[in-house]
Amino acid sequence: MNRSSLFKITSGLYIASTKSGEKNNGCIINTVVQVTSNPAQVEIAINKDNLTTKMILDSKIFAVSVLREDVSKEIFGTFGYHSGTEIEKYADREYFTAVTGSPILKEGCLAWIDCTVEKIFDVGTHYLIIGLVVDCEIADDDAAPITYDYYHRVYKAKSPKNAPTYVPETDEEKVNTADIKILKDNKKYICGVCSYIYDPAKGDPDGGIAPGTAFEDIPDTWVCPICGVDKSNFEVIK
Repeated sequence: MNRSSLFKITSGLYIASTKSGEKNNGCIINTVVQVTSNPAQVEIAINKDNLTTKMILDSKIFAVSVLREDVSKEIFGTFGYHSGTEIEKYADREYFTAVTGSPILKEGCLAWIDCTVEKIFDVGTHYLIIGLVVDCEIADDDAAPITYDYYHRVYKAKSPKNAPTYVPETDEEKVNTADIKILKDNKKYICGVCSYIYDPAKGDPDGGIAPGTAFEDIPDTWVCPICGVDKSNFEVIK
């Protein structure tokens, strides 16, 4: 069974956000569906272990931000691979408050939908949450939304542990990581957290690393452009 088939389902990537008390929080999700048009209702799937989930259950509000195809890698790192128990995700980021009080990140947002919780269904590791749309708006009508398939092909990162499509790697998959060809003097390294692959031939221009820079020559201050962990979390692909 090739579970990569699930990545081809025409789904996007979104930020589910909420506010409980004085705290704002949000996380990356990949399942958002409109279920009715009158009244307008949407459904999200979200892992039970996420702090965002617990806050939504408490506040009974949430918003969905549709992400652009050119969204910054840092957004995936902050909202996809870190918990709100560790960091304040909206600190130093531009956002505004929706009608319900949920925060809407301005950066990388193509459109947003603000909701109150109507129904909750328990589906094992996740909840399916139905929200009544109280407000929604397009932030950039010319931008293209990022798809889950595009994320995997371009960013080459694995699903976070709490994503609906997360599947632990088998020993065989770890050995044959993506069928990557290794050049003798051009070793590639893989992030142990998000599976981002550092390719010396490409470097990381956005992170100040020029093409042709060997992994050993990258400064210790460099971090993974996807999830933000340091060099010590990378291993050479064998």
